[in-house]
Amino acid sequence: LAANQAPFDLLNYTVDGHLSQGFMLLMSAAYGAYSTNYYLFNLWVTAWALINISIFRRLATHLANREQSPLETTLLAALFALHPTVFANSLGANFDFGVVTFSMAALLSLLQNKRSLAIAFALLLTFTKETSFAILPILFAFSALRQPAGLRRAWVRTNLPVLILPAIAV
Repeated sequence: LAANQAPFDLLNYTVDGHLSQGFMLLMSAAYGAYSTNYYLFNLWVTAWALINISIFRRLATHLANREQSPLETTLLAALFALHPTVFANSLGANFDFGVVTFSMAALLSLLQNKRSLAIAFALLLTFTKETSFAILPILFAFSALRQPAGLRRAWVRTNLPVLILPAIAV
């Protein structure tokens, strides 16, 4: 096992070769607490799915136009929750589910100008799966374009650590 090699290197703790430390940190905390009780661990995975749906609903609310009713936002969240790709991934610990969760949380944090939280979610995203290297710049660009034109450059300069710190960490 590469993780047993000396000297210690966090990058040796991967699953199937994926940079998975961010997602596995949260999954292993639940596994450590519930040990071998598969049913209790699945409760954690279900809670993770509910958190994911909650983040999506908050993101949909944040991006909604003024005429969108709360019912429309709730129905949109239900469509997300019941979509086969989301529903199937919520039935077990899966890296792709972590990518969805952390990317939506990073995007919501960027849109709400919560830079420290965005950095934390960007780091977790980066250390979940390699696709984050393509996803994170798109989230950043989308968030930048949502800023008023006159404030966009200042926003980019202020929030650049969200892109740079995960790249340095890897």
